[in-house]
Amino acid sequence: MYVLIASKGMQSFDSPRQFACYSGCAPFDYSSGTSVRGKTRVHFIANRKMKALLHIAALNAITFNQKLKTYYQRKLDEGKNPMSCTFSAEVD
Repeated sequence: MYVLIASKGMQSFDSPRQFACYSGCAPFDYSSGTSVRGKTRVHFIANRKMKALLHIAALNAITFNQKLKTYYQRKLDEGKNPMSCTFSAEVD
């Protein structure tokens, strides 16, 4: 319910990428030219409550949906970060 209200029925965003940035699911690296400073982080303006709700939903999906659980495990085996695997939108 919160996701629909905060995003005004998903009409506030032109693309899924904009929603990912707003909700804090898209980390950005600190870079200047060719040098990268530190690890990627979420911007401080991101909606933290939205990110927490999406994370909980992703964890429940991994727990109860066998296809998503298999996808998640495959990404972990590839060396992906567990947090980045939970927010991935593509499923085979």
